[in-house]
Amino acid sequence: MRTKVDDGDDARRSKQEERAARALKEADVLLLVTGAGFSADSGLAVYNDIGKVEAYQLRNLDYADICQPRWLKKDPELFYGFWGQCFNDYRNTKPHDGYQILRNWRDDKNLMQHQNDHGTTTVADEIRTRTLHKYHLRRPFDDDAARLLTPYKVDHEDINQIAGSFFAFTSNVDAHHYDVFEAHEIHDCHGNIELWQCSNRGCETGIWRAPIDHKFVVDKEWMLAPKHVDANANDGDDGNDGNDVDIDSKEVKEEKDGSITDKGDSDNDNDGPAKVGHIKATGEKRSNLLQYMPPGLDQKGWKDMGPLGNWPRCGHCESLARPAILMFGDFGFHYDLPQHERWDAWKEAVMDLTKSKSEKEGIQLKVCILEIGCGINVSTCRDLSETTVHHVARRGGEPTLIRINPDHPGAPKEFVAADHIISIPSRGLEAIRRIDEIYKTLNQES
Repeated sequence: MRTKVDDGDDARRSKQEERAARALKEADVLLLVTGAGFSADSGLAVYNDIGKVEAYQLRNLDYADICQPRWLKKDPELFYGFWGQCFNDYRNTKPHDGYQILRNWRDDKNLMQHQNDHGTTTVADEIRTRTLHKYHLRRPFDDDAARLLTPYKVDHEDINQIAGSFFAFTSNVDAHHYDVFEAHEIHDCHGNIELWQCSNRGCETGIWRAPIDHKFVVDKEWMLAPKHVDANANDGDDGNDGNDVDIDSKEVKEEKDGSITDKGDSDNDNDGPAKVGHIKATGEKRSNLLQYMPPGLDQKGWKDMGPLGNWPRCGHCESLARPAILMFGDFGFHYDLPQHERWDAWKEAVMDLTKSKSEKEGIQLKVCILEIGCGINVSTCRDLSETTVHHVARRGGEPTLIRINPDHPGAPKEFVAADHIISIPSRGLEAIRRIDEIYKTLNQES
């Protein structure tokens, strides 16, 4: 039997979710900010889950220990065991249906009509026009470094490839946003697993996309990835370096041809933690892959390893390749400069428009920051959300921060804009579904 306290908590949460739905419906601009908790709803492992992997416990390694570039040189089997299995898990797992709900909200924002001195327009069009103007003033995509450090092409002269009233800022490296949102409206601040780079800091190459058909072979018991698969030996060793595994094994064949269907330790694993290499039973198999990420520009970057290769190499200098993901203690991460410039220009355009509407039209632009699953271990996303609230308010806009987090839904004591935050103590997907039901009702009433 539930207690009265539980009923009271539910009532308060429901009230906050109704406030959130109204804020989303009325918003002129929607900034989506997502962290690891949003990935967890797809059945994927997050920071704390890494420490529960027995192979890492035996080595006394937690997430901060294992997520470091030094392992590539010190123990490449361990390095590719971790990142290779993450790569497989992220590709095997379908983004949960909360992404589609968010896409629908994005579409609503981009189509919202407004009246101004020149007639009817959309805030989305005004933001795009201002963003394009900033592109022309700064020309941030013309230098060699920018052209090199981008994995795919976005046409910055095409108004349809400039973000409107929506942008997604995420610290997640699973690249699942690219199944739902357009590349020009995504900023993955820590990179993502689909993008790779050379580990040799002297190699003047940029970022490349991993082949769509690649799959790492990983020994899930020890979380190690062999250097290559030996097709000729049955003893797991070709006599060269010992880093081989027999291709005749059933598990290896399944890994290479993608026929593994394991989604969890059991069908009743819904409430247990996800583990690298074992998707929770709630996770679904992926039906498509990165449908909105444009084709890669550097076709030579990822060296063709053939069917037996397992450690990727740079096609330019033959050095080992690594994910273009910001790790702990990482001084060699290649940042996608054009993506960063797109985000900066969009953010500045929103702030300029907010100030202009306040000063010239006496209108408060309503900017909703929807933050989901952003924890305190790595506070990049939470800091961004809170800073955006301050920037919008200072320019005369009306900001609302919807913070969805089961453990840390509130703001720090020093957060002076407490009136602008809606705190929802919940898992992301659960809250989004409930908010969407209210949101649909509000749409029907209007």
